[in-house]
Amino acid sequence: MRAARATVTGMTRIAVLGAGKIGEALLAGLLAAGHGADQLVFTERHPERAEELTARLGVAAADVAAAAELADIIVVAVKPQDIAPVLAELRPALRPGTLVVSLCAGLPTALFEGALPAGTPVVRVMPNTPMLVGEAMSAISPGSHAADHHLATVEKLLTSVGRVVRVPESQQDAVTALSGSGPAYFFFLVEAMIDAGILLGLPRAVAADLIIQSAFGAARMLRESDDHPVILREAVTSPAGTTIAAIRELERHGVRAALIAAIEGFAVAGGLEIEQNFQRSARFRVTVVVIKDGAERPPAFNPLRVQLQRLIVLADGIVKAAGDARCGGLAGKLIELGLRRRRAGGRGHGMFLCGLLSPSRGGLSERFAGRFIAPYRHAKQAGI
Repeated sequence: MRAARATVTGMTRIAVLGAGKIGEALLAGLLAAGHGADQLVFTERHPERAEELTARLGVAAADVAAAAELADIIVVAVKPQDIAPVLAELRPALRPGTLVVSLCAGLPTALFEGALPAGTPVVRVMPNTPMLVGEAMSAISPGSHAADHHLATVEKLLTSVGRVVRVPESQQDAVTALSGSGPAYFFFLVEAMIDAGILLGLPRAVAADLIIQSAFGAARMLRESDDHPVILREAVTSPAGTTIAAIRELERHGVRAALIAAIEGFAVAGGLEIEQNFQRSARFRVTVVVIKDGAERPPAFNPLRVQLQRLIVLADGIVKAAGDARCGGLAGKLIELGLRRRRAGGRGHGMFLCGLLSPSRGGLSERFAGRFIAPYRHAKQAGI
């Protein structure tokens, strides 16, 4: 039997920044779990959408600053490319001790910790789209200031829309590839099986009913049975029967290997999202702010010649935070160094990105760093 939904207890006030499909699904799940509408608030940049949600859910809309002043928990559910202006608005309004929960795919907790007041607890979440029907699979990871009770709070929050597991943040790319995108793989298989039914002469509606109900029943068997998927599959596979003949064809065409390769490739490519997000932000004016010993230094401070404790690159808000920059520290991680130089007349900006911290030979970090080694050298030769 399905476990009862948990809810965040007491008078906890929750703000959801971004009322897209995932944000709306979370609000609906919290309401269904018994959370009062007066203890929820959301932000939405499109007024018509905000009015429609308020009318339907009974939850008030607000701007980012007002939501931050009211809330004990801030859930950031905007698209990754929209994070810069949101964090810029959030930073001055955030109250000490407020828990920040990120549902932004691919963005590390270090980004939020660098952009928000020191000591802000941040929990990173990778949900998936079945949240829309209350059946999400979410993986959560703590930031450097998040304690066990913060994780427990987020677990209670997310069990209103599905199931939750804890993983180290280093495994979030793998989670994204597996369960984050997992529904798309199932939809793809179902689509192909429906097409097969049509090929065999079945009407599309009949083929869809047959396959969707079969998928639903199989999913319940997987969830409710203690048997390994191999055992469940073998129970349908009679010796010399049609099922084993079909499975042989799947193996002959490399379906299993293709799935494994696709998921592995997605996980590796996901690590490059840091680069893609930065490049998308290159159109913004970039300012370098160095924080050393808790004090901000002016942009004229030269980060290339000083060991940095933390480097934050701002692009009309925060683009990325780069953790400790001690030489040789945090093997395999990337230091991002944004530098600007105005061209003549004050128009246009040069962008240099450096990812050179202990890259493993042949690994993702090395390939990422190699792509930017030339502009890094150019920056050094230019004396920036």
